[in-house]
Amino acid sequence: MRVLHIMSGFGGGISSFIYNKAIALNDKNIVFDVATYDECSTLFTDAIHSMGGQIYRLENPKKVGWRKFKTTFEKILNEHEYQAIHCHITGYRALAYYLVSRPYVKRFFLHAHMTKALYVTGFKQKLLRKLDQTINKFITDSYVGCGRLANIAIYGPIPVEQMMVIPNSISTERYLLSDDEFEHRRNQLKAQYGLDDQTLVIGQIGRLHKVKNQEHTLRLAEYIRKHQLKAKIFIIGSGADFESLNQLVATKDLKDYVTFLGRIDKTETVMPMLDVLIMPSLYEGLPTVVVEAQTVGIPCLMSDTITDEVDFDKGQVDYLSLNEPIANWYQSLKSLSQVPRLSKNEREQILFERGFTNEQSAKIYLDFLNQKINSYLIK
Repeated sequence: MRVLHIMSGFGGGISSFIYNKAIALNDKNIVFDVATYDECSTLFTDAIHSMGGQIYRLENPKKVGWRKFKTTFEKILNEHEYQAIHCHITGYRALAYYLVSRPYVKRFFLHAHMTKALYVTGFKQKLLRKLDQTINKFITDSYVGCGRLANIAIYGPIPVEQMMVIPNSISTERYLLSDDEFEHRRNQLKAQYGLDDQTLVIGQIGRLHKVKNQEHTLRLAEYIRKHQLKAKIFIIGSGADFESLNQLVATKDLKDYVTFLGRIDKTETVMPMLDVLIMPSLYEGLPTVVVEAQTVGIPCLMSDTITDEVDFDKGQVDYLSLNEPIANWYQSLKSLSQVPRLSKNEREQILFERGFTNEQSAKIYLDFLNQKINSYLIK
């Protein structure tokens, strides 16, 4: 079976999804090709090549015009016989890929990765959302997405039994630490950063962008400073908002309470020092970092806009409205930090049952591609 994945750019959840599936399905008689406008990392390219696949660069129709875009896309479609096209671009932007590919490939489905559309305001934005949802429902063969909320955002109201949820997944060997491993890394990290056992260590992981709402975390830091509480916040990630956030830390005199660690690809190397993870995002699709944190054994406090599909349902996750007083956020973080850590076996079992391991998620995806299943929900 040969599948063509279409993505606009490289980096982030979409390319991680494709990469994880490529690694897990390497020996399953399936080939991925990827069509994109962006350059891809060597690691990603090697994973596709190891399956026998190719990375193709598309011509942007906004820059070169419809005719040249159509020619370059048709060249890819003529080069191989595809059993399916998996398009990670949605809405009116997906129409071009659907219309050009229809004579070549009969099976075409979209993938819902984001919930942003649920929170748009204003008549024009809501009208555009309705238009996009109508297009999406018309062109996709299946309602594929990372979670229930993402599916509703992209396709509109649809019965849950028709949803084909393919869980975002993680590498268990990286995050599934034994108690001894966890304590060893934790002690090393606390010594490295000068943290004692009385300090509440809070972490936020994600790109520095408005949607991740690091400003909310800095309001928490202000509360900590004002009340002289023993706590430290580590913000992990890079992005366009670094300068403004760093300036805010300086202006508010928060340097003793907030440390920017930059982008860390192997987040499992720093997670053990955290007592709790905070995620005050305005919206998310299905945040893999929450799965990673619970797998390490770190409880999480999230905004109530985030799907509960990432919750292990073991008292490790709490939800608060962004309108709640910041004092409530601090108290919830403090309470979560006291929650007993789940055993390694228990965490492993939950990952397997919910399809959060790379292997289980890939199996669900393969069964879908082979048309053995046409719906799946995270348990």
